[in-house]
Amino acid sequence: VAAARRDLEAAAQSPVSAILKSVDATILLVEDDPSIREITKLGLEDAGFAVHTATDGDEALNRFRHDQPDLVVLDVMLPKRDGLEVCRTIRTESSVPVVMLTARGDPIDIVVGLESGADDYVTKPFEMPVLVARIRAALRRAQLLDPAETLTLGPLRIDVLGHRVTR
Repeated sequence: VAAARRDLEAAAQSPVSAILKSVDATILLVEDDPSIREITKLGLEDAGFAVHTATDGDEALNRFRHDQPDLVVLDVMLPKRDGLEVCRTIRTESSVPVVMLTARGDPIDIVVGLESGADDYVTKPFEMPVLVARIRAALRRAQLLDPAETLTLGPLRIDVLGHRVTR
């Protein structure tokens, strides 16, 4: 962990770091491995995110409901309730973006993760700038699709939440 912390501190001095710090959002990081959880949390905080953590599927759902994060980073292999089940449950309650972060990288695992409701899928080992970029992209997409908004397209008004289109 100390070596990873030094690497993160060195990366914080790079020009890329200044770009990554421009996002301000709250992330729920769900990871059962303490070292991966700590390193990922530090990297995300260095990128400008507020990070809450959970260590198992049950705690993840409790934290999700209580903290109302802007995005969830979710491991698949979790104790008590696996990440796929957590993702499906989140999808029944919310459209908050979910990025799977897992060691399971077979194509079928990726397909199952995305079909379970994940917005993106990152395999371990991963590079922090890539994870941050994928999180930022998911947050941008979610902001564009904010269901609280009424969209206007030419003469059409689209009430996304009410599922209505009017002229």
